[in-house]
Amino acid sequence: MARRWNSTFIKIIDMTDYKAYCNMCGYETNHDDNGCVYHQKTLVDSDGESYQRYDEFNQDGEEW
Repeated sequence: MARRWNSTFIKIIDMTDYKAYCNMCGYETNHDDNGCVYHQKTLVDSDGESYQRYDEFNQDGEEW
């Protein structure tokens, strides 16, 4: 788990890599800003366009 300390010595967890309980998996798994890293999700960018979290591969695991 990546951690940083601020000037008042309060522990701040870097939100790009931490462990938390996932209700879909039923286990404590790695998480990033968008939740559990083991699940495909549809996300929305700042322009309102939707995209898939892991869209560089098709359903067969081959690159586009």
